[in-house]
Amino acid sequence: NPKAIALKKYSSQYNSYIASFVKADEIFWVRDFSNKAYRASLSASGQINDVNKATDGIVYRGNRLEQSEWRASGQDDIWIMLTWDEPIQASKVVLYDRTDPFENVLLGKLTFSDGSSIDVSGLPVDGSPLEISFEAKEVTWIKFEIKEFSGTEPGLAEIEVF
Repeated sequence: NPKAIALKKYSSQYNSYIASFVKADEIFWVRDFSNKAYRASLSASGQINDVNKATDGIVYRGNRLEQSEWRASGQDDIWIMLTWDEPIQASKVVLYDRTDPFENVLLGKLTFSDGSSIDVSGLPVDGSPLEISFEAKEVTWIKFEIKEFSGTEPGLAEIEVF
């Protein structure tokens, strides 16, 4: 347990009270805080659940956890948009498809506030990341449109911007 290891390094401060905060079933998430999606305001079309699930940092690869995924009702115009108060520099977007094997994004499109766009395909169906790298650009918003999908509730487990 990483917490126990860290606390034990400060032996003069380690006692039964501090040790009580170490639990055997704790999970430690790896997060990259350079991800600019955490600071974005989110909006989406036809959402079934909270759009902020797409930037909560939770992705279960190979397992289903619908309450941590952004899901939209199956319709023609499905999108999620990240907006920043001030321009940001971006050179990579990472997309994580929903981990439900029957609800997957087949084709999508990233559009940027500078007018450029990138067609997206090949999102892994197990929640593994798909990195889309591009020449660095200054943007105030990024929109991901789902153009083709399988199932009835397309969406994303996570979207990251670097």
